[in-house]
Amino acid sequence: MGLIRKLAFKMLDDDRRLRIEKRNDKSIPEFLHFNTERHMPIVDIPARRGYLIFPSVQSFDKFKTNRSRDIDNIDENGMGIPLFLIERQLLTHGMTMIDTELTYKIFKYEIKKIDDVPPYGDFEIIAQNTNFKVYKYVYCKIYKASKLSQIALQFVFNDDKENSSYMVHKREFRDMDTSVMNVSFRWHVRYSPLENDHYKLALLNPREISLMDSPSVRAQKKKENLTKIDPYVTVIGHYTSEDDDILPHIIEKDADFFIGEQGSVANLGISNVPKLTQIFACQALVLHVIERQKENRRRRNTQRNAVMFHT
Repeated sequence: MGLIRKLAFKMLDDDRRLRIEKRNDKSIPEFLHFNTERHMPIVDIPARRGYLIFPSVQSFDKFKTNRSRDIDNIDENGMGIPLFLIERQLLTHGMTMIDTELTYKIFKYEIKKIDDVPPYGDFEIIAQNTNFKVYKYVYCKIYKASKLSQIALQFVFNDDKENSSYMVHKREFRDMDTSVMNVSFRWHVRYSPLENDHYKLALLNPREISLMDSPSVRAQKKKENLTKIDPYVTVIGHYTSEDDDILPHIIEKDADFFIGEQGSVANLGISNVPKLTQIFACQALVLHVIERQKENRRRRNTQRNAVMFHT
C-alpha cells in the first residue's frame, strides 16, 4: 500500500477500524463467543516462495532476531516460528470453465518434543535441538474451480479430508462467501476509490443469501426477504495491508490478520492455536495472494502503458 493510502486509512481510529465484536447473545453461535483476539502478521520473504503467517506480533519479532536455524532458545510454545507458509502451484495446463486444479498448498510448522510421535504422513524436519524438533508438512491443499458466473476455492485439510470448506465469489466481485462448522460467513471489502483491501470477516444474517446456499435455499430466502435486512450479525475478523512496511526490508510485513478467540490469554507461539483460527488464517493467506496478484497486474499494466506513451 502506498504512503498516501496508508496515511488516509490511519486517520481512522484503529479501535473502530479493526474492531472485533465480542458478544455472547443467543443470536451468535457459542463457538463465536469471543473474549480475546489474535493479531497475526503476514510476511513476505523474497528468498522464499510464498508468504508466511505468524501466530502473533511477538513471535514475528522474535523470528526477525533469529539469524540462523538454531532453536536452542525456543520453548515448547514455538515462539519465533511461523504457523503457515502458502505457496502458489504452477498450473499444468490452461484452465477451462469446468476444470478443477490444485492452485495453492499451505504448509504447517509444528514443534514437538524430541521423543513425541511425529506428524502423520510426509514431513520435513527443518530444525532440532536436544529437546525439540520443528516439523513442516502439507496442512491444506486448495483447488480452484471456475464456472461461468463464479469461482470456488475448495480447502482440503489433511487432518479432515472428508469435510472440505469453500470460499466462493462471483466473477468481477471481491466479496468471498464461506461456511465453517455449518455457519455462513462473508469476507466483505467495501468499495473505495483508494483501492481498499481491508476485508471484514463477518457472520452472515441467516436470512442473507449466500453463495454457499443451495438453489432451493436461495429461492426460499428470496421469498422471505421482502424487506431490507442487515446482512451481517457481527464482525469476527479482519484482513488488511493498511499497515504494511513502507520501506523495503529483507523480511517485510506485508499484511495483518486479526481474529477473535475464546480463552483467557492467547498463546503467542504456534502451539495450541485454535482450529477455527487456523481455518480462517488459511483463508486470509489465500486472500493475500489474490490481492498481491491483482497488485502485480496493475503494476505491469502501468509500466506497459508508460512505455507505450513514451516511445
